Amino acid sequence: MRPGKSLSRAGLAGAFLIAAMPAAAQYRPAAAAVQLAMPTDVPTEDRTYRKNEALLDLPLLWARAATLQEAVTVEADGQGQQLAAGTVLGAQNLYSASGSDVLHAFCTPRRAAERALDSGRDYWLARALLRGMTDRQICLVDTDYDGRFDQSLLVNAGPVEARVPHPIAPVAMTVAELVPISARDRIWVELVGVDRQGRSLTLSIHVEQQGHDRLFSRFGGRWGEVEQRPRLRLTPDGPNEFNVMGATLHISAIDGAARTVRLRWTGHNDLTRAIVVPDQTSVR
Repeated sequence: MRPGKSLSRAGLAGAFLIAAMPAAAQYRPAAAAVQLAMPTDVPTEDRTYRKNEALLDLPLLWARAATLQEAVTVEADGQGQQLAAGTVLGAQNLYSASGSDVLHAFCTPRRAAERALDSGRDYWLARALLRGMTDRQICLVDTDYDGRFDQSLLVNAGPVEARVPHPIAPVAMTVAELVPISARDRIWVELVGVDRQGRSLTLSIHVEQQGHDRLFSRFGGRWGEVEQRPRLRLTPDGPNEFNVMGATLHISAIDGAARTVRLRWTGHNDLTRAIVVPDQTSVR
């Protein structure tokens, strides 16, 4: 996905205003925090699945994240926002405009609402306008590395002064690697079609972030490559094995009349082949 460019007078005026502010106040992320999935906990026993049933469900993970041990209310952009205990914040480096200052922060994810507009004739204009309202992230910083957040700031939105770290009452947290983001952030594979002759089946790949489906044509990595709606063609003599989201799908039987398929999975726990979900995907 590629962000569009807004050339409005208000946008240009805001850009000039930001450029005139002190460089130390302008913190921003250089890139989106990494979200990934690992096909480790997969159904390894043969099982029969029906059309429209989920074949695989993988949680999306932060590569490194902090989990709040208590609730905190953060003042950002003139309004208070509460982050509940148990909220997971992804690790993200924030840089000053000059690049000389770096904050090691933990931030809320970019809102995914604009992804509903990732297709259609007015895609670029609509996404450019909506990104300005949905890229807003609240970030917390542990300045003395004592396991408690003591500063907060806003990035990707709001006035420049909101991007200056402000002291907050210390908030306890724990840091870990490969932490599930939420129940609304996952990759799942759906069985959407079974050929009546039992020669093929069609899947649908869902990349869900904050409850919103990402729209894409294909994406890949060291684990392989996948289309959004792959069709798997079976051979009579087998074995019918396919790489789907980095795991191996073994198809043992298919019933075209009943619209069912019997299969199992083989997963892996190789971090070098983790499924990294790109912030930008191609859309056709």
